[in-house]
Amino acid sequence: MKGFMKKILSAGLAFALVFTMCPVLAYADTAQEAQEKTAETDEPKAETTEVKATGAEAPEVETTEVKAESADEKNTVLVYGRIEGSQHWTKDNIYYIITDSTLINPVIIGDLTIDPGTTICFGQGNTSHGKIDQTDVKSASGLRILYGSLTAKGTAEEPIIFKNDTNDENWAGIIFDTQIEEDTERTCEGATFEYCQFINGGEYLASDVEGMLSVDSTSDETDRNFNLTVNQCTFDSSEVVAAKTAAGTSLVDGSSAIYFHAMDRKVEVKVTNSTFRGMGRALESTGTEYVYPENLSCLVEGNNFESDGYYNNTISEGMSYIEWSANAVVRNNTFHNTTGNELKGPACWLRGGCATYEVEGNHFIGNTDATGENANQYAPLKIRIGANVNADQTKAYAANTCNYGADIGKYAEVVRSTPEQPETITGQTGYLGKIEGLAYRLQGPTVDNARTVTIAPGVTCYTCLDQNVYEDGKLVAKGTKEEPIRFIGDGSQYGNNICISAGWADGDYDDKSAATIFENCTFENKLGINVTAVVTINGKPTQELPLTLYMKDCQMKEVRRGIGINLRTGSSDYSNASRVEVHNVSIRGRDEGGEDDDYGIQLYGQYNPGEAALAEISNCQISNFKEGTGLYAYLEAYDESSQEKVGKQSVLDHLTLTGCNTGILNYGPAMPVVKNSIIAGNTTTLQLKGTDVDKNSGQKITYSCLYNTVKSDNLSDYGTGCIAKDPCFADAASGDFHLKSAAGRWNGTTWVKDTVTSPCIDAGEASAAYANEPSPNGNRANMGAYGNTAEASKSTSGGSTDPSDPGQTCKHTSTEVRNQKAATCTTAGYTGDTYCKSCNTKLSTGKSIAAKGHSAEVRDQKDATCTAAGYTGDTYCKNCNKKISTGESVPAKGHSTITDTQKATASKDGNITTTCTRCGITIQTVEIAKVSQIKLSKKKYTYNGKKQTPSVTVKDSKGKELKVNADYKVKLPSGRKNVGTYEVKITFKGSKYSGSKTLSYTINPKSTKLSKVSAKKKGFEAKWKKQSTQTKGYQIQYSTDSKFKSGNKTVTVNKNSTTKKTISKLKAKKKYYVRIRTYKTVGKQKYYSDWSKSVKVTTKK
Repeated sequence: MKGFMKKILSAGLAFALVFTMCPVLAYADTAQEAQEKTAETDEPKAETTEVKATGAEAPEVETTEVKAESADEKNTVLVYGRIEGSQHWTKDNIYYIITDSTLINPVIIGDLTIDPGTTICFGQGNTSHGKIDQTDVKSASGLRILYGSLTAKGTAEEPIIFKNDTNDENWAGIIFDTQIEEDTERTCEGATFEYCQFINGGEYLASDVEGMLSVDSTSDETDRNFNLTVNQCTFDSSEVVAAKTAAGTSLVDGSSAIYFHAMDRKVEVKVTNSTFRGMGRALESTGTEYVYPENLSCLVEGNNFESDGYYNNTISEGMSYIEWSANAVVRNNTFHNTTGNELKGPACWLRGGCATYEVEGNHFIGNTDATGENANQYAPLKIRIGANVNADQTKAYAANTCNYGADIGKYAEVVRSTPEQPETITGQTGYLGKIEGLAYRLQGPTVDNARTVTIAPGVTCYTCLDQNVYEDGKLVAKGTKEEPIRFIGDGSQYGNNICISAGWADGDYDDKSAATIFENCTFENKLGINVTAVVTINGKPTQELPLTLYMKDCQMKEVRRGIGINLRTGSSDYSNASRVEVHNVSIRGRDEGGEDDDYGIQLYGQYNPGEAALAEISNCQISNFKEGTGLYAYLEAYDESSQEKVGKQSVLDHLTLTGCNTGILNYGPAMPVVKNSIIAGNTTTLQLKGTDVDKNSGQKITYSCLYNTVKSDNLSDYGTGCIAKDPCFADAASGDFHLKSAAGRWNGTTWVKDTVTSPCIDAGEASAAYANEPSPNGNRANMGAYGNTAEASKSTSGGSTDPSDPGQTCKHTSTEVRNQKAATCTTAGYTGDTYCKSCNTKLSTGKSIAAKGHSAEVRDQKDATCTAAGYTGDTYCKNCNKKISTGESVPAKGHSTITDTQKATASKDGNITTTCTRCGITIQTVEIAKVSQIKLSKKKYTYNGKKQTPSVTVKDSKGKELKVNADYKVKLPSGRKNVGTYEVKITFKGSKYSGSKTLSYTINPKSTKLSKVSAKKKGFEAKWKKQSTQTKGYQIQYSTDSKFKSGNKTVTVNKNSTTKKTISKLKAKKKYYVRIRTYKTVGKQKYYSDWSKSVKVTTKK
């Protein structure tokens, strides 16, 4: 291709606020050739076609095709300036994104379509591309798409490549500007990338380009959608990362693959089956954790995120593969640290404070070192409190896996929200559902802003900092007996707490739901609960306060400080208050390392009382505070006459306090109500401290068992109905505080009978409720934690709660099934035992139900193709969603080829086409040039008595010589010695050529020569040497022209034995020239030898 061919494909307004310039899209041989050829004066000048805009409309674009000189070369296209109109980029060209010294990236205003096999190059201004309109141009870092779309669909065989320019190490990316044009309402609607490769890009080089694919908007119109689809693509910056690392330099703010700015537009993102390698962030959305959760959603599925730890000197501490603030589904991805270095950030950071996430089936692969210097310090997953995670309770989510050696690999970390929270999140809900394969790790998250955060049954939450519920936030943790919720502390010396200080400001507490609810939860490893009084009631409450804490059917194990409750205090009029209910909670102190300030429950309050109770605690067990206190109380009324009223606002009913150094420690002038309880097995039952302590505190303890381990209590120090006897626990050492009974005791599985009966049975307050106790119950409640419950020990004095039974025999009219258990895939079930609800008698025993067995199905199966590996699929149970077996990779099949040959002939070209029988693609087409030259080495011979054979040469139209016997064969005639015509037949053979061609050559008689020519009267006599072999006769030719061009006369001598001939009747004294040749007749064809040399003679007179 001669010269530098360039073409201005579109024109329009000047690049906004920067400069005025005609937009340029230029074609050339290469950038270097363009530069050199422009300077050559002996070459033709470049052809330039300029199309100018008229009015407001963009012009139509003329096209000029400039072809490369060979099929191996590609044309160069320089993309520059502001380009109006839709564009179609093809694989015949290499597209260079360029700019001038202003470093303004080019803009395409319209739709851009890119064909498979196309290459697009970007840079940082380090690669020169010559001059355009006398302006130096160089590589640009990005390309902006405005008011249009981009479609780049490559194939596995012909991917589309976006890469760094020749002299550039890195580049920025493509930005999609989704602003809406006012007049036309044009906007960027979306982009699709399939089988694309993004190489060495994503560095933060321009303020508006923050990823290889960057989406931005200044529009607030929410009814216009933008969709981004990325499938089967590769984002790879490992080369530039390695280069920068080797040079000791850093990427600018890391490198990103896909980046979203905050926007109001509705955006749907799908990133699937792609590979991200050497990226700081693969996928990122900017803004706070509360930006556009409803407008932006993302599917991230089947991707492979690779790095060398993605955290060296090129990446900031704490960066993640994914940092996403909006809704997302993160499914079946692999997050892979390829070198085993320490991960210095979570693999996936879901930071949306009120977004919805699904996380399942992911594989987190990192360093397996548990304690070494490369042990991972960050959890694989990080989540913002308030997010809704795996919230669909009807769905079984696939399990995630993590191979980290460090314990941090077990967790999904939950972190607090930032203080700057917009009003729009007020009242929203969050949900921490089960993330199969990972437990939650709570790093001090705060529940506030009238939001309700719910924790799903079966979830495990580890804590490493105090967790806070305050202002008007709500925390709901409702487990089940089958799937309790576990809260596990960090085990530090002083433990950590769940701090509840939720409040209803200015007396606005019409919402009666509890701020924090714990049901069927366990609290382990020194984790406590701390309730602070912050309900602002402006003086005495006018109605019952809402609950700050509601807790039921829970267990606290290895506790340092169990439940601390600040009932009411705080302001000058002491108008802050809390109200709590705690029912059927077991609080057990730590087995080792106890201290004297350990406690099970603490009650604290300084206030002038209203009418309502503030603390209701019932059916709780507090045990094993061997150095500490079961119940610690400091209650005080500022009105001296109201001390007793303050005490009555805290009621502790049916407690079991045992195994403590001090059962109850009271510091204050008021004493809470304690009744129907067992305070036994402690060193001291009741201890009074403080100068203002109520000296008669023991009188507030009524109908309770007081039995310490040092000395007997003086019952006169206590209130009505107290006893000082051994309560006869079933097995206090193992924590079974059921009361022994000859009539029947529940042992956790069935009812058994003891030889002794506890004195605490039927010893509760006469007015106390007992209807929940099984019959016979003596028509009176038992003391202790099991009083008035279905597990209360039976009474030996009879008494039935069944009105149809006068007190002798229960008729079992009210029954229920207990211990029922559904069969699962792997465990047997149980139909359940039938019990009488009235007397608790087992009426029938259930039957075992066989385990169902797994119902298998294969998931994630992928057929191997010719070029891509497949996967046999993982086998899952359809019922329980458990992975039964892991599949295997299936190697790529490779092409199964069939070759079709169209043979070349002398008149047309042929070809060899190789096609895959599996996938149908044409793998290769090889041209067979037609046969254009067939010739014999010699076409005329002279008889010599031997066989004479010419050689054959055959060439195709490109000058290539064909091979005899391989590409063609030669059939020779017989004889080939005597005078005559002989035909040579060339027949094409083999896989490439067909057809035939016949060529001929001759063998002529041997010549003779004149021995003498004598002059005669008006004539002459010619003599010659006889030539009789393969001849018939002779021809004598004479002429007055020495060159025999005219006036020739020929005389034939028909016998080859004749050797002379006289020619007469010529002109006298005339000079003649004479020559002779032989001839032979074969069939009807005469063959002549060459003429002899001529002899001149002058006739006589």
